[in-house]
Amino acid sequence: MSTQTLQAEAETVELARANLKTQIPDGWFIQSEEILSTGKIQISRGTAETYAEAAVKAEANVPHDSRPLETKEVQKAETWTLTVEAETQAAAQGLVKGKLAKTEVVKSVELAVPGKKGFLGIGKTLDQYKAVIVRQSIVEITHKKTALLRVVVGDQVATWEGLLAVLRSAPESSQAKQLFEQFPYHVLFVAVSNRIGDASYFSRIPFGPVTPAMIAGAKHYVENPSTGLLGAFGGGLDPDRYVVKPDGKVYRKANLVTDGAIVSVADCLTGRGQVSLNDPAGAARFAFDAIMHYAELPAAAFLFALPYLETVVTSKKVDLQQTQATQYKGVEGLLVELYNDLGEGGLISDRMVLDKVDSLLRA
Repeated sequence: MSTQTLQAEAETVELARANLKTQIPDGWFIQSEEILSTGKIQISRGTAETYAEAAVKAEANVPHDSRPLETKEVQKAETWTLTVEAETQAAAQGLVKGKLAKTEVVKSVELAVPGKKGFLGIGKTLDQYKAVIVRQSIVEITHKKTALLRVVVGDQVATWEGLLAVLRSAPESSQAKQLFEQFPYHVLFVAVSNRIGDASYFSRIPFGPVTPAMIAGAKHYVENPSTGLLGAFGGGLDPDRYVVKPDGKVYRKANLVTDGAIVSVADCLTGRGQVSLNDPAGAARFAFDAIMHYAELPAAAFLFALPYLETVVTSKKVDLQQTQATQYKGVEGLLVELYNDLGEGGLISDRMVLDKVDSLLRA
């Protein structure tokens, strides 16, 4: 694959992005995008005893490639005195500091009126100290950099970011249709995930062609997972254990054996408290929470959507609830198999699920 790096500057990221589109050769795709500067307005601040000193400090905090827009003093310098009573000068200084705001400083503390010792403690008075307080000047400089964008383009789509860039900018274009022919599962998954603007979500999913081995691996967990001893004790997985009801929600059929197993080892449930097997509804609810948690991991969501998406590649009409039901089936099947392979006291973590999912996605 041939690639090329392009850059564009403008007042905003959106304008820079628009400028870059005019530079991309016909038939080429964005592979990655890096925002080097957002172009947003920023504020640099300086604080000192005088306006001039505060302005110098504020200017020093403005990046050399940023354009100043406005300089203003948001707090004026001011000096006043404060009288306190204390036994020593150090104690007086401590009392004064305790009364000051963050941008106020003690300039000096001097004895003003000596105290009296009194007679046997009677008539004793503390020393009076006069403190000079300075409220510092605060100067703010509003400044702005030019938005700067860098993209890598190539003559083939090789990343989720490249795919998303085309789908976002021109969903009905010939390029988008070409991408559907080449990556139908990816395009359909973008549609059901409803995260077309969140490239970071897809970056956690390996990008590449969907192979028959990948779909077969996902189908195994969706349709016929190995239940091991759980199956022998009534923990088999009903093929129709997830149903989409008229209210548009996905419901799961409870199974006390399977539910108890999942609840006992799902690390994502740590801290949720104990669930008694005498409370089947509670165990079922916790088990479904764990299944939904792991089904939200991007790579797991993609893998276990494949068996359903395979059935709609031709029609291009995907149903979000049916996709979810298939994802939940696959995750539950995977959790049951992982449970059977766990050592005593072991827990199923996000990392364990993702390691298994990644191995299936690379099949």
